[in-house]
Amino acid sequence: MKSLKNMAIAAALLMLAACSTTPPDEVAVKLHNAITSGDMSYVKENIYFPDTIDYAVFCDYLDMAASSPQYKRMTAGYTADYRAESTDINGDEAFVTLRGKSPLKEDMVISVRLVRIEGRWKVDGNHSVLHSTKY
Repeated sequence: MKSLKNMAIAAALLMLAACSTTPPDEVAVKLHNAITSGDMSYVKENIYFPDTIDYAVFCDYLDMAASSPQYKRMTAGYTADYRAESTDINGDEAFVTLRGKSPLKEDMVISVRLVRIEGRWKVDGNHSVLHSTKY
């Protein structure tokens, strides 16, 4: 009887955890806006590279770029203000289409792939990072 009760509690906790997960479209929007706002900690916490070396290189590059005078000039007064246009979720994979403005005020459309890792949605760094889509 106790094990049945414990299983019910565990199932309820899993359902609660699944419900409290930030949706993939929100993660994609926040991450891409964070790149231009300078919130690099959010970017690092919400991006995924299967290879830890790729992740480390990305983080080093991100820190270097964010501290450069050119990055600061390009992003001064600029807000990407991305918004999600569509979201397609299939199991532990999601694709979100974002629309925003470049620093030159050009419309940008970005396809972002996200993967669910240990219950959390993260942007797939091998697909879309730094305002470009990789194919």
